[in-house]
Amino acid sequence: MMGFVDMCALVPSYLGFILPDARPLLHLAVLRIFRVMRVFRLLRLARFVDAGAALSDNIQSNKRRIAVFLVALFTMILVIGCAMYLIEGDRHDFSNIPISLYWTVVTMTTVGYGDISPQTIVGRMLATVVMFVGYGIIACPLVLNQAGSQDILTEVIECPRCFRRLHQEDANFCRVCGTSLRQPRAKSIKARRDRRLRLAKLQLPIPEDGLPLSTTSTMRSNVRLLSEEPDSTRTNGR
Repeated sequence: MMGFVDMCALVPSYLGFILPDARPLLHLAVLRIFRVMRVFRLLRLARFVDAGAALSDNIQSNKRRIAVFLVALFTMILVIGCAMYLIEGDRHDFSNIPISLYWTVVTMTTVGYGDISPQTIVGRMLATVVMFVGYGIIACPLVLNQAGSQDILTEVIECPRCFRRLHQEDANFCRVCGTSLRQPRAKSIKARRDRRLRLAKLQLPIPEDGLPLSTTSTMRSNVRLLSEEPDSTRTNGR
């Protein structure tokens, strides 16, 4: 549509140079105002709203892990920066602790400007360790994201009753037993505990007399019922 509008707006301009009598066609250049309709392309960005909401939910669910990660990161930067200041000192441009911290951040993020570099053997060994630690730090957000996604899949897709998986993401009920997949986590834990108890009952060992425990319990219940019968019933029976 926009290509057609551009063509209708530009063709009269060129015809004005080629055919002087076609001056009235220049009024068609007003069609350029329809280019404002390109602003509506911003509506296509609405598809990214769901992705932003998913990112926000992921951050909220992993905020404790993120806090621990940031505390460990800043602690590591402080320790390594102070250690590098003690190793190199003023002789090799590590004149104070803030500069050493700056070098630690630059090296740990694998940027490596090269304006400051260790000169001693111990300092270079520490720099090598910092480089490897930097690669591990880059991978940490991926691990946090994967852990959060795994928790969501376990809570939503796993059936709380039969523990079957491989359900669709938008499924509301289990494809095997029909149980709701949107139960709270507490109900899911209770259902899992009940299932384990049922399995434990089915796997009870056979007693020494060779009778199953279910038969023994049935006999005991029958004896208890006979012992609780009233005397009048026993007399009439005789």
